[in-house]
Amino acid sequence: MAPQVAYFNPRELRDAKQHSRIEDDSRLESGQSSVQDLQRRNGFFSCFDPSQMSIAKRRVRIRVA
Repeated sequence: MAPQVAYFNPRELRDAKQHSRIEDDSRLESGQSSVQDLQRRNGFFSCFDPSQMSIAKRRVRIRVA
């Protein structure tokens, strides 16, 4: 059996994003969601589970030759 190959279709991505924008607009207009709710839902870290995240400062030493 041949391995499946993933592909990227920019039109599908564009259409999905537009559909999401339309849904967000309708939620705002109907009062189902607030701007803050949508920002939280669509934000950069929205795809991560907060219970499994941690933020730590890391120190890196640079050696000068």
